[in-house]
Amino acid sequence: MDRDYSTCFPCSQEWRSNMGSGCNDTFSRQSSNGRSCYPRSASTKGMKRVAVIGSPGAGKSTLSRELHEITGLPLVHLDREFWNRGWVEPDKNEFRKRILHRYQEERWIVDGHYASTMDARFARADTVFHLDYPTHICLRRLIGRMICNHGKDRPDCAGGCPERIQLEFLHYVATFRMKSHSRILETLARHPHLAIFSFGHPKKLSAHLQHMKELVSTP
Repeated sequence: MDRDYSTCFPCSQEWRSNMGSGCNDTFSRQSSNGRSCYPRSASTKGMKRVAVIGSPGAGKSTLSRELHEITGLPLVHLDREFWNRGWVEPDKNEFRKRILHRYQEERWIVDGHYASTMDARFARADTVFHLDYPTHICLRRLIGRMICNHGKDRPDCAGGCPERIQLEFLHYVATFRMKSHSRILETLARHPHLAIFSFGHPKKLSAHLQHMKELVSTP
């Protein structure tokens, strides 16, 4: 069964305990009437620095663009910052120095997982959107993207970085959750100031985004 938990504002000790112990039950902070709470401050106006994380293929870039449209926050794609034309990797130290400087900006949405700079990102962020989807969803989306956009430049990368089919990358995604999930939760737990929105299925994310749009449009 796909895990399907949704939101937490801010990340409570209960959430940390449940997720850290591998709990597969649905968890969200609830109001007295039993419905999920979506405070205005957490959903819109309280957001100044937002980190979007999750497996490749989960839809981080698409979500980041939607959050940009809703909030007006500047959008930073880590893939665009990292990759040079022709999928050439930069000097790792230079990349880290450059991206840590970006994290010091006052307002942003940062799209990308990049575990090596995650602690620094979370230290500056006030909000995290975690796309914690089942592996089969991420693989299906990624394969579809590779086939449909093969040879076309990736919109979230620098020019000259066309979509390509890589078996090694597919294997990385197939094992991402097994290798990275506990480490993600441990990193989140080190930053108790964060408001964390964690989604186990795209339908939950769609409902939450719709609610955010309604809050923005309400006078």
